[in-house]
Amino acid sequence: MFELQIAWLEVITVGGLGIILALAGVIINIIAERQNKLCTQHTEGIVIQYGFPGDGRMYPIVEYFVDGVCYKAKKKFRGVKRIRISGLPIKVQSKAYEDEKGWLHIKIGPIANLH
Repeated sequence: MFELQIAWLEVITVGGLGIILALAGVIINIIAERQNKLCTQHTEGIVIQYGFPGDGRMYPIVEYFVDGVCYKAKKKFRGVKRIRISGLPIKVQSKAYEDEKGWLHIKIGPIANLH
């Protein structure tokens, strides 16, 4: 009988610890989802200028309003993918766009003006 009591104590201890950890994980997940929902509200802004730190990098400086307060921030990209246009050395209209995954794509040629 003594061994049966020890076995039940082990099951209750391990099971109780498992339940506590599972509940903690669910609570942390709910809190994280709520914070992500609050932190990803849609707002619109305008690009007021660009920064060109060199080495083909660029970043826009965006101005936007939240609850009547004006914020300015550098737009951060996941990375930059350069698309080189080869061929005749003519002036090329460079284009830059951001894809849905946060990558900045820059189309450049032999003679390109990023402004």
